[in-house]
Amino acid sequence: MIRINNIGFLAIQETKLEVITESLCCSLWGSSDCDWVFLPSEGRSGGILSIWSDFNAVCRGEERSGINNADGVTWTEIIEFHHFLEELELVDLPLLGMRFTWYQASGRAMSKIDRILISDEWASIWGNGSLWALPRDVSDHCPLILKYSHQECGPKPFSVEGWIGFVLKEELKGLKFVLREWNNLEYGGMEARIGGLVMEIQDLDSKGETMGLSRQEVSSRKEKFGELWKFLKSKEALIFQISRSKWLKEGDCNTKFFHGCIKARSKLNSISAIRVDDVWLESPDQIKAVVSSFFANHVSDTPRARPKLDGVVELDMFKGFSLGRTPVVISHLQYADDTLCIGEASVNNLWSLKAILRVFEMASGLKVNFWKSGLIGVNVSSTFMEMTCTFLNCRFGSIPFKYLGLPIGANPRRIST
Repeated sequence: MIRINNIGFLAIQETKLEVITESLCCSLWGSSDCDWVFLPSEGRSGGILSIWSDFNAVCRGEERSGINNADGVTWTEIIEFHHFLEELELVDLPLLGMRFTWYQASGRAMSKIDRILISDEWASIWGNGSLWALPRDVSDHCPLILKYSHQECGPKPFSVEGWIGFVLKEELKGLKFVLREWNNLEYGGMEARIGGLVMEIQDLDSKGETMGLSRQEVSSRKEKFGELWKFLKSKEALIFQISRSKWLKEGDCNTKFFHGCIKARSKLNSISAIRVDDVWLESPDQIKAVVSSFFANHVSDTPRARPKLDGVVELDMFKGFSLGRTPVVISHLQYADDTLCIGEASVNNLWSLKAILRVFEMASGLKVNFWKSGLIGVNVSSTFMEMTCTFLNCRFGSIPFKYLGLPIGANPRRIST
């Protein structure tokens, strides 16, 4: 019955036994994996026996290895265990040193079933600790140790110490006393003063309905309305501040839940120790140095020679455009990722340009978007330009055009330019 119904707790009344043995409990439970407690009977009446299984639940599926979970019971236990932690607002500390805490004698199955659960109150008093699993000897369970380090992990909040701190503390105490006196003078007995002003205004209203009010009484009534309005606004602001301070201090159900989730996540994301070459480092300075060195090596760049277009021009593979009486050959202009290739309108230049761009793609791993590129001819026939654009699979450009936001080939005298 216990195995078929997956019973985790069994209570038997009227055992009528004065002595309960371990062998009897194991035979009733079907295995030795159980704990039990009993109350003896009085003669042949009474007697209570309670038997339950060991607490072997896990939080995640990867906390068990080599165990058949095909029946789905494990996932039910995981969900129930999570609900248990949420209801009691407990945090399961992450384990360092080993992945599992229990090992089967054959070594085929292992689980993380030993753990330490802490509350928010514990964490606020003792801070963040690190949970370590120590090597086991003859036992099938690993001993656990909870370590707390008082080493500096980073900058601390602002604080003032010494003589200046003492002077500042005394000044704040004096300011607190002065502010309290001012508050009592201005807003002390607020409810009574509000009630008195309401009665006085009501008396003036009644007198105005029967006899009329003099100028002095009208002015007094106006002043009383101003004072009443000030007290009512102050009361509203005070109630708002009290509600805010209470909310910040106590919060609500959702606030407490989300704060618990944030604390649990920060605990899981914190680095209490790091393993480097089979050595565990716990010092914050050592951890910072290792992390900094890892990312410095990870993002570092090894200088290397990059290909240029100068060699192509020198080998006369791409003929640039000559300018001036003393010929100056211009083959390309480049700024960041914008490049202008300038050359003669010839078939050889087209083949060289296409080969250069293809080699660039293969060497860099980048892709040239020919459709965003434009081919512009100067004193070149439209037939040759159409053939060239089809060959390079690019757009047919025209002058003027923009390069780096500047108009090229436009009339500088025009307002649009």
